[in-house]
Amino acid sequence: MSSDYKTPKRHASSKAVDLITGKEKVEYFFDPALLIPEQTLRTPKRNDSSQSLSILSHKHLFSPCTIVKKDESHTLTKTSDGTLYKLASDEMTQLTAEDRQGLEDVLHLPNISEPSLLHTLRVRYHRDEIYTNAGPILISVNPYKTIMKQNSSIYSDSVMAAYRKNRCSAPHLFTIADRAYNALLTKNKNQSIIISGESGAGKTEATKIIMQYLAKTSHTRNTSQLEQQVLSSSPLLESFGNARTLRNDNSSRFGKFIQIKFQNGHISGATIRNYLLEKTRIVQQIEGERNYHIFYQILSDQILSEELGLHDAEGLNYLSKKYVKSKRDEKGLEETRECLKNIGLDDDDVKVIFQVVVGVLHLGNVSFIVAGENEKVSIADGESQRSLEMGCKMLGMDANEVSKAILTKALNVGGKTITQDQNVAQATDKRDALAKLVYSSLFLWLVSRINATIDRVHSPDDILSPSSTFSFDFNDSDGLSSIGVLDIYGFEQFDVNGFEQLLINYANEKLQRHFNKHLFEVEQELYSHEGVDWTYITFNDNKACLDLIEGGSGSVGILGTLDDAWSGMGSGNEKDVKFVSQLHQFFGGVQETSASVKKIKGKSEGRHDNFRMPKFANDKDFIVIHYAGEVRYTAHGFVEKNVESLSNEMKSLGMTSSSELCRDIFTYFSDEISNVDNSSSNRTRSTIRGVSIASQFKASLQNLVGDLEETEPHYVRCIKPNLKKTSNDFDAGEVLRQLRYAGMLEAIRIRREGYALREPHESFYNKFHILFDSADLKEGEGIEHLVKVLSKRLSVTSIDWQIGHSKIFLRRELAAKLNALMSLRIRSAARTLGRFGRRVAHRSAGSFITSWARFRLHMRQKYKALRASIKIQSLYRQWNQRKTYEICIQAIITIQSNIRMALAMKALKRLIDPYRDMTYIEVRELYRAEEQCLEYAVATKDYELAAEIEKNIVPLKEALEKKRPLSRALIEKMINDIEAELKEALAKKRYNDCPPLQQKLDELHEKRKYYPTVDELRQMVSQAEQAVDEAAAKRNFTGAAERQINVEKAKRRLAEAIAAEKESDEELSIPIQPELNMFSNRVELEEKIREIKADIEKAIQSKKFNVASSLQEELNDLETRRADFPTVLELEQRCRSKESEMAKAIAKKDYSQAASLQEDIDSLQEWIKREKSVRENQLNENNDFSSTDNCVSATLPNGVILQFYCRTELDFAISEYVAKIDKLAMHKNFTDAKQNQDIVNQLEILRPLLPTIQDLEEAEKKLSSDLQNAIKAKDYGKAENLQIQIQDVKTKISLESHTNNSLNSKITNVNGTKETVKKPIAKLSQHNTNMIDKHNETKRDYKTVLRLRPKKPLVSNAQDSVLTVAQMLANKRSSASIVVGADGNLAGIITDTDITRRLVARDLNASKTNVTKIMTSNPTVVSVDDPAMEALGIMVENHFRHLPVVDDRGSVVGVLDIAKCLNDAISKLERAEEQKNSAAEDVVKQMAAMQGAGGQQAAMLTQLLAPLMAQA
Repeated sequence: MSSDYKTPKRHASSKAVDLITGKEKVEYFFDPALLIPEQTLRTPKRNDSSQSLSILSHKHLFSPCTIVKKDESHTLTKTSDGTLYKLASDEMTQLTAEDRQGLEDVLHLPNISEPSLLHTLRVRYHRDEIYTNAGPILISVNPYKTIMKQNSSIYSDSVMAAYRKNRCSAPHLFTIADRAYNALLTKNKNQSIIISGESGAGKTEATKIIMQYLAKTSHTRNTSQLEQQVLSSSPLLESFGNARTLRNDNSSRFGKFIQIKFQNGHISGATIRNYLLEKTRIVQQIEGERNYHIFYQILSDQILSEELGLHDAEGLNYLSKKYVKSKRDEKGLEETRECLKNIGLDDDDVKVIFQVVVGVLHLGNVSFIVAGENEKVSIADGESQRSLEMGCKMLGMDANEVSKAILTKALNVGGKTITQDQNVAQATDKRDALAKLVYSSLFLWLVSRINATIDRVHSPDDILSPSSTFSFDFNDSDGLSSIGVLDIYGFEQFDVNGFEQLLINYANEKLQRHFNKHLFEVEQELYSHEGVDWTYITFNDNKACLDLIEGGSGSVGILGTLDDAWSGMGSGNEKDVKFVSQLHQFFGGVQETSASVKKIKGKSEGRHDNFRMPKFANDKDFIVIHYAGEVRYTAHGFVEKNVESLSNEMKSLGMTSSSELCRDIFTYFSDEISNVDNSSSNRTRSTIRGVSIASQFKASLQNLVGDLEETEPHYVRCIKPNLKKTSNDFDAGEVLRQLRYAGMLEAIRIRREGYALREPHESFYNKFHILFDSADLKEGEGIEHLVKVLSKRLSVTSIDWQIGHSKIFLRRELAAKLNALMSLRIRSAARTLGRFGRRVAHRSAGSFITSWARFRLHMRQKYKALRASIKIQSLYRQWNQRKTYEICIQAIITIQSNIRMALAMKALKRLIDPYRDMTYIEVRELYRAEEQCLEYAVATKDYELAAEIEKNIVPLKEALEKKRPLSRALIEKMINDIEAELKEALAKKRYNDCPPLQQKLDELHEKRKYYPTVDELRQMVSQAEQAVDEAAAKRNFTGAAERQINVEKAKRRLAEAIAAEKESDEELSIPIQPELNMFSNRVELEEKIREIKADIEKAIQSKKFNVASSLQEELNDLETRRADFPTVLELEQRCRSKESEMAKAIAKKDYSQAASLQEDIDSLQEWIKREKSVRENQLNENNDFSSTDNCVSATLPNGVILQFYCRTELDFAISEYVAKIDKLAMHKNFTDAKQNQDIVNQLEILRPLLPTIQDLEEAEKKLSSDLQNAIKAKDYGKAENLQIQIQDVKTKISLESHTNNSLNSKITNVNGTKETVKKPIAKLSQHNTNMIDKHNETKRDYKTVLRLRPKKPLVSNAQDSVLTVAQMLANKRSSASIVVGADGNLAGIITDTDITRRLVARDLNASKTNVTKIMTSNPTVVSVDDPAMEALGIMVENHFRHLPVVDDRGSVVGVLDIAKCLNDAISKLERAEEQKNSAAEDVVKQMAAMQGAGGQQAAMLTQLLAPLMAQA
């Protein structure tokens, strides 16, 4: 490993400057150890433990401060925040420029020490630079946040690439990973990266980042899957081996060493070794901490936890009492499942893994009681027994065997087996030991399974075999090399330190010795490279502390003593006391006597330098002096934790499991014990307990260190900045404590013991060459001469400094002397320069005064001449500027006139052609908009607006024709059209029209020459491209470039031609829709239908049958749109249907469908409100008697509008509805009766709005009187108005009288008796079946529908296609067919008109279109017993060509055809009397021509056909 680091450049910005004086400040590191207490001025003791804690907790620890005042008794200092402190001494370390700068490598600091190291980390941390080098060591400070640089993460792929290509050299985890990878490739030596630190310092994340970098760097297509498997192993181990602690939410509770194997620079496999899984956490956690993540991940899945028997999460004894379900656990469970599948486990194996985990939780709920006279321990009944059975079921064990193994213990004494009962405490310990055995075996099995997946060197069978002796091999014979990543726990010291802390600190002690040894070797390598003597430098060897812990040099060690403490009788507490007393005896200089424990006076052979006995409470406490400081251990449960209470029966329980996978898992516990037993020492052990935890850990740690010795190590020290896990909070005391625990100060000590300061020759010479005298300079120059002169001047030898090949090495004391000597030389030079400067200043002052006087005299003459020249210059400039100004004015006038002329010409062109600046598309859209406005104006009869629009359309159309893009196809079409017009003009002998048409035709023929066809243009493009290819083939690139221009031109013409044809096609394919959204409700639609019907009547009366035919088509279209505007009754029926569906959905608990239905109901109710509001407004408008037409109207619930022009019509309508109500009440049809009663109430409101005949006669008399008075008063204007009003009243009186007579004649029969009002034909609604109300008249004196001879119906199914129905109608030569639904009821009727309008017009596929999409749903039907005239009236009023006929049972028995009925009626009329024949024939033929009519025509038809039907 190279240790030749470049010295950073010094920047002027690193100086501290006083903002007030502007002078450079002298700053020092604030040392709280020098503080003077408020009570006394004496210096506190530095070695007091409480004082040491207070120093580390001081908020200004080693922060910059300045000296305010200094006297003999104390020194007053001020920190950066203005706080004042009194110090007992001014012996503080001064800050250098490098300290303020925050160097990337702390070894480049000139005075490296604890304060400078801490302050450098503080400065870099606040700059979000969390990585700092300490020579070959990387210090990583956890930021507790995501750091972004230039809007990108510092761990992004681009940053990885920059470090891989050596474009970035800043400290980073990528630097360590890249350094190890490069050393692996160049030196052909295995590498290792050792990551250590406390919980929460970021070790796990650092391991992930390094592995990601190695995977990314060595990535190939063949190894991508392997790299993904290596990276995915970390989340799986985190789920089973990480837990939330007070210091970290994802703390690794085990150590792991990942060996990534490379072949030819690419990852070829990996293996993982784990160390010291914290088994105590499985059965017990302190308050505020959690068990391993996997337990809570399973509980986050409610279905899985209930399937495994976990119903109450808070009732599990092995988990913290407060369980809070989180999204993080749910996501972790999914990731765990995915990782388990990645290592080759199927769903059944994953389920077994989860069962083993849950079985541990069930075992934790097993409790014990003492029952019976003999006080025998047994398992409590109820929940405890069920937990045992469920736990054994999960593990595949026999509950009785497990209960027997926990409650008893089998001892082999003298060849006989003796069964001994256990007490409650012993049974509880054995239960916990079994739970820890199960979980630790599962963890070992998972590690082995992962190794089998990611190791491509060894076969999976070798790795997965329980008897396999597979281990790491750093010297692989297959040509493989490896990089090992060690994620190990850091040094720990708490208020109470237990067995786990002893093993963790033992591991750190072992690794620290390896670290010190390696660092010392790096220093030796540097000195040897520079040619410097290093024989006197030593490193701090902590072998004595290791011997104390693990034994050696004739000592059994603490761990060996702990193993021996298990033997003998007694409780666990007594064995702990015995263990500590033995430690005091072996290592503390204490001897055991029969009476008491006495301390041996003086130094004895049993006393160890790294062992201390506490002064108080020493029965269970002992102190070990580690490299990082003293740690006091409390031996509470040491012996029980070291040797788990597992009898042979419990060890063999796992092999009796009914699950093969469980048996495979349990083999790993016995395998671990046997492997460690083979590798441990040969000391005799007790056969009762097997191998202890300490022995296992010691053996695995020795193997780890042995493996590391064979590699080139790289170190990462992870530091957490505070205990609160918050960002931007740097706790200096906490960081300093961790630096001490990490052994960083040992690196500083090695630097201090050697030559702490080292600087390149050039830098050192430039800095200290000012110490040369003039005589020294004459003798020579260079670094050797400088060292010789300074050594003689300071009386030092070569021991204090040495000159290397490129650097000079100095001791700290000599560097301080040189700095002081240089400071004195600078001060002396400054005083000399000051004296010389003052002498020069005096001489310069006299010379300056004389020169100034002469200068003033000369300047007075010069100023006079200057003023004259300025006057002349100003006059010239004035004339010149005026001339320029006049030229500019003339130019501006010329420019303005030209601009005005251009604007006028542009305006003139715009007046001539207002559409000049518009494109063809814009003109076309404008033309379409104007046409739509014209259609709307015509539809609304706004002819004035229509005329104005028509005037604007003419120039717009001309502009459209001018701007139309032309193509060959379009010109051909225009030529054909003009030729057709020309032929037509010749045929009709319109010779005046022929010359302009011929001229236009000639112009188009001329234009056709310049517009090739699309195929010709494509050929031109092809030829141009071929010419380019030929030129390129001949290497004529200039000609190819010129021909490429021709290609672009040809392509552009082709694109324009295609666009023109496409534009023409779009114009032809887009029809203009004049009225898209004309209606907003049913009322407006019915009003429009009524207006068109009136227009049709007027057209027929005027004999304008063409107009009537076009109006009839528009009427048919509007009637088809009735389905889009349902009536209020239909809306209310839909609403009730939706409410019924919503109730069913709620009953089925389908709340999503219920919510959707509720939204539909709300929209329907809003629609109903709008329709009712529109009807009320329409009613209010129509009820105004003062309107011009004197008409009132009422809108029925079905949307039909009734209009009344006189009081007689209204009274007659009310009487008809009253008669209907009586008949409906007689037949107990109260629903329809209520609806008719509402109509009556609505009509009764209209009565006051229409005057009676008496009211009109009285109004006529009053108006006549007023007319006579106006004539007498000669007020002819008023008289004219009154005459108009009188005529209006007379017209109303005549209308009333005529209507009264007409109605009386309508309801009176030939004999003069009144007819009973028939019940109207019932129409089927959407939710009714094809049944109509049966009504039996006591006397029928009318002709029924059967007399109209209805046709036999053709029946189709609702599932049939339109093509099938059309073929059936063609075969049967029929024009209509009824459609039957799946329930057998009438669903609709389909006619040839429906097929034409709704299928052919829409261009639908007849074979794929269902008949229900175009049929008329829920058609109106009539009964066989209904009057024939009423059926004919329904067909005429509603324009029905066909009408289904049903019998008394509701079955369809026929279909009425209006054409057949009218044909039969005409035949009968031809045979009638000649007088009646003329009138009847005219009326009926008019009816047939208009295909139906309004209410008056229906009435006329009824009057005409009634006698005929009576005769028939």
